[in-house]
Amino acid sequence: ALYEEIIREFTPKAKNGYKFDHTENKPLTVSEAVENNVMKVYYVLDSEQTKTLTYTVEYYKDNVLQPNDTQTVTKIVQTLEPNTMNVDKTAINIVDKYTGYKLDTTKTGVIPNTVTSGDTIRVYYVREEYGYSIEYYYGNAKDETKTVTGTALYGTEIDAFEDKRIDGYRFDHTTNKPLQVTENAGNNVMKVYYVADDGQTKTLEY
Repeated sequence: ALYEEIIREFTPKAKNGYKFDHTENKPLTVSEAVENNVMKVYYVLDSEQTKTLTYTVEYYKDNVLQPNDTQTVTKIVQTLEPNTMNVDKTAINIVDKYTGYKLDTTKTGVIPNTVTSGDTIRVYYVREEYGYSIEYYYGNAKDETKTVTGTALYGTEIDAFEDKRIDGYRFDHTTNKPLQVTENAGNNVMKVYYVADDGQTKTLEY
């Protein structure tokens, strides 16, 4: 520029995430001292320029997605901040989300401390096994030697039982049949009742 020329305008060079703040040495009067012929334009971070970060937590029961339990976590940050988020582990249930189910630790893996926006954390639950028993009663007296015990997955329905009728008795009824396995082994009991059979007779003589 020519000596003593006055420069009042400048070409804005705003960057994403910043906004104009102020200038120094504006207007600039050109002098013979080159080091003084400097106009400075300052930009500062614009807190109103934002973006939304998000991650999702999905829960699965026996590999089936439970859509009603999906959690979406969002955070609004300044547009120049990283696209990473800290994971709120306290909000993710990896202990007892579903009755009768346990965490599949192998498939779920370790819940990360941080994720990238758009990531999905998947938590897998599988059915737990619980004990059950089938008890046999003869004339309302339980025969402990005939009790059958076993384990089955939560929710399994057990309808069949071995007929252990003995001489002089006939089948009468059962209780808790079919037996649906619950998380409470004390309730997982099917009872089979036999009563004296008057039709089974024998002749005594002397």
